[in-house]
Amino acid sequence: MFRGKGDGTFTNVTESVGLPIEDGFDQDGTSFRRTFGMTACDLDNDGDQDVLLASYGRQENQVWRNDGNKFVNVAHDLGLDYDDRMDYTDDQSYRCYCAATGTCSPAPPAPEVPCNSFGSPYFRGWVPGWTDQPWSLGGNNFGVTCGDVDDDGDQDVVFATVVHGDVGLSSDPTELILNPGNSGKFSRPGNDKTGLDRPETGYYWNHGDNVPILVDVDLDGRKELYVASTVYPLSRSWLWHQKGDGTFEEVAAQAGIAYKTSAGFVPQARGVDFIDFDGDGDLDLLAGTLQGKYEVRLFRNNIGQDSNFLRVRLQGKGAGFSNVAAIGARVRVTAGGRTQTQEVKGGQGIGNVQADFVLTFGLGAACDVDEVEVRWPDSKATISKYAPVRANYEIAIREGDAAVRYRTPL
Repeated sequence: MFRGKGDGTFTNVTESVGLPIEDGFDQDGTSFRRTFGMTACDLDNDGDQDVLLASYGRQENQVWRNDGNKFVNVAHDLGLDYDDRMDYTDDQSYRCYCAATGTCSPAPPAPEVPCNSFGSPYFRGWVPGWTDQPWSLGGNNFGVTCGDVDDDGDQDVVFATVVHGDVGLSSDPTELILNPGNSGKFSRPGNDKTGLDRPETGYYWNHGDNVPILVDVDLDGRKELYVASTVYPLSRSWLWHQKGDGTFEEVAAQAGIAYKTSAGFVPQARGVDFIDFDGDGDLDLLAGTLQGKYEVRLFRNNIGQDSNFLRVRLQGKGAGFSNVAAIGARVRVTAGGRTQTQEVKGGQGIGNVQADFVLTFGLGAACDVDEVEVRWPDSKATISKYAPVRANYEIAIREGDAAVRYRTPL
């Protein structure tokens, strides 16, 4: 971690803020990880940004809680390091090991894959005392994002995860992980209950999920889940629309974003972003590709403009107050009996996701905004409230201002 001095230079404060500088051990959770993705959001709602790291290789994810001048890894306490599914008896690598050595008791069913496919008699490999331990039974996590999916005022989490059919149920999938709001352990409703499941058969399917984004595509006030997938054949972009009952349905094909490149490849999307390119209030999709002929595609949103919205642009005072971009600010918008919560982000990895500093709130049929509340990312977590506010505008709020400024109506 590098702390900005305010003059364009930085100081390395990694050790002084409690972040590790020496490699440890997998067994006690102190090892360096294959970290592919990260993001920052306020998980405990205390006004500062916590850091989430997505780990590959079925290693434990990390969540570094910001306690002011120190960071503490609370991933295990929150249940965000890995899920509770520890039964690996359907893992084909384990079954190959058991078949080859005859040492497993009770013996699982015979393997249903050619065990030497990867140059090992144990398929992908199996090491008793290592690959069968909880800290080795997590997910192949690539990206991670935060967002208030259920409108209860706190930040929920989604890790985008690579899953192989032959590994079985112990491998963590891409799923919604809900924040209880009391600094307690997060819950995992399960993809079968939320509608995020993707039924597959056999042992040779792969989900190559990399980039998760929570975004309100149709501006009805409920967040959708977009996931960009890469690496494997038939991987594509996924879009789960959130229905009125809080469950999801997959609509990428209907939305026109489950497409092929000009070279005939199903695109492995990278560099994706949702931003209002045409100024009509809803969020359009920009996506690059990472296979065959490199391409950039821009998809115009032709649904969201039918609903009401509010776009909020914040500006901090700078040194001594909030950062000028207001990264870390929390904005709550109350309209039509619903209160939505978003945070201003600087972006997230993997795949170069640069967040829009302007927050877009879908209002559905609500024509008026009852209140806009801003919690600024200053040392006091100062709260400003503005009411009432007109819908279908982009409003600008400068830290310390008593009223919003309306930008050009759309």
